[in-house]
Amino acid sequence: IGNGTDDSPMEANVLKSAMPVCSAWSRTNCGRGAAICEQILYKVAQQLIAGSQDALKTIAWPNLCTVVLDAWATSGEDGAAEKAEALIGGMKEVSQRTDGKVPPPGIISYNAILKAYARQAASGGNAAEAACASAERILGELEEAGNSGKSDESNSTDSDECEVSSLQPNQVSYTTVIDCYAKSGMGKEAAEGAERIFRRMERAYEGGCSEARPSVPSFNTVIDAYFDNMLLLAFNSSGHPGHLL
Repeated sequence: IGNGTDDSPMEANVLKSAMPVCSAWSRTNCGRGAAICEQILYKVAQQLIAGSQDALKTIAWPNLCTVVLDAWATSGEDGAAEKAEALIGGMKEVSQRTDGKVPPPGIISYNAILKAYARQAASGGNAAEAACASAERILGELEEAGNSGKSDESNSTDSDECEVSSLQPNQVSYTTVIDCYAKSGMGKEAAEGAERIFRRMERAYEGGCSEARPSVPSFNTVIDAYFDNMLLLAFNSSGHPGHLL
């Protein structure tokens, strides 16, 4: 984002239309809609980098980015999750080039990417395996960033530990990665992967992060992962679900 030269000023009313237009295109659930959203995001990024006060005052940058990430997540395009993840680098660049006036991507943006990988996992096959691996990799990076933030603020005892870092994985983060495995159709590996992420969620909560508290959907998604994937495994090995019982 923001490497082009089209930084001519945009009128305030045009800037105000960025969010509703992107929201409308994101609901088309197609690659063309997602690509148009990304183009709009690019043009807004140019305005922010150029120092447009209208853009800084008008654009809710994190919200706009989330809409564009969601547009890719729901597009059904091949490689949509990777395209969504690639936007994170651009979002970081915009924040750096505006000297922090525009915030860097936070946990909501990363959760949108995890959502994209969960959708990709539902397609099965090699794409599902790659999607689960990517989702777990991102979760690990977020955990590391969150733990680093807690270390930097180890002298602060007045707030919840998980609130120190805006990248600390929360309930949505963990449940989405669990769902990624649950939808993958990878049999035993999927069920065990879902439980593994759930145990990490438990440890995060027990370690002081209230935002990572396991929820009913979290439990249910693990159960679904075992039921659906082990049932599939039973079908594959015996041709009859009774083999599982």
